[in-house]
Amino acid sequence: MRPTLYEIAQTAGVSISTVSRVLNNDKQKPASPATAEKVLQIARELGYINDAGVSKNQTKSLVCILVSPSDSFNNYFFSQILMGIQEESKRLGYELKQTISTSTADIYPILNSLNNQDFDGIILLGRLTRDIMDRFKQITGNIIYAGLNSPQADIDEIICDAYTATASATEYFINCGFKTIGFIGTIPSQETDVINEHRFKAFCDTLSSHSFPLDMACCRNIMLTADHAYEAVKDLISCKKLPEGIICADDYPAIGAISALHDYGYKIPQDISIIGLADIDIAQFISPRLTTVRVVKRELGEFAVKILDDRIAGRHTHPIRVEFPCELIIRESSAARPKE
Repeated sequence: MRPTLYEIAQTAGVSISTVSRVLNNDKQKPASPATAEKVLQIARELGYINDAGVSKNQTKSLVCILVSPSDSFNNYFFSQILMGIQEESKRLGYELKQTISTSTADIYPILNSLNNQDFDGIILLGRLTRDIMDRFKQITGNIIYAGLNSPQADIDEIICDAYTATASATEYFINCGFKTIGFIGTIPSQETDVINEHRFKAFCDTLSSHSFPLDMACCRNIMLTADHAYEAVKDLISCKKLPEGIICADDYPAIGAISALHDYGYKIPQDISIIGLADIDIAQFISPRLTTVRVVKRELGEFAVKILDDRIAGRHTHPIRVEFPCELIIRESSAARPKE
């Protein structure tokens, strides 16, 4: 059986991340020459590499992990990213060794198991805490994040920025002439340690830049699902705090909001406008068709593999951020207020 990085690290008396950096010739955080030589010598003795320093297992492999426990690959957005990862991995000759969602497994055992596995790089999706991010960085320097919210963690990242997307949606509703605008989505508390959730901040910042009042009574903190949004809208109706426009942090909550409004006799967009984010396939087929912010999906996965391959090969050492543009798609679920 081929030795693991953990076995090499144990024998050398160094961390797994040090072994990974030495074997991957990480020029950004190089080990000392003495440590590097020790690790390479033990890797040869254990049969991990040959005398030329080449791994005896030529199969390149990646691991993809969806970190946030409230999300899964059943979600259209993440399934499309994964499709891009799978296609580009195959094209570049990588085996996608594991695809893990923490919606059905605790993250800490996963982290521990990764310490005992051989792979060339990790692709991260979903919302991260600082602790979890730091633990991944200890495992390997070959790591990239792909998604909507930048983790700002000194790693490679490829995003279609949710801050920009939410800001454009908020600007649109302000320009529609609404006097009250609400938000349904994730609202991080001051105590949260999640490092990459920026949509509500974009909403607040954009209102503030226009001297538009923020009414927290018109906002609801929910998991990004249709059923949670349905209940949130029911609550807004019962509290008589339904605003003229609701920005939903994702298309699924927007669909749930529209369903609740239909059930309670509201007309969209005559009584209230709804906007989502992502432009999933069904957005253009529901009634009314959903106004949303279109973001790339499959391309996030494809380019994540490209950039990670570039780092694995040592073609770049400093963190790279690639940002795709987003586009506001106006459909029938929103309309400007008639001028008085």
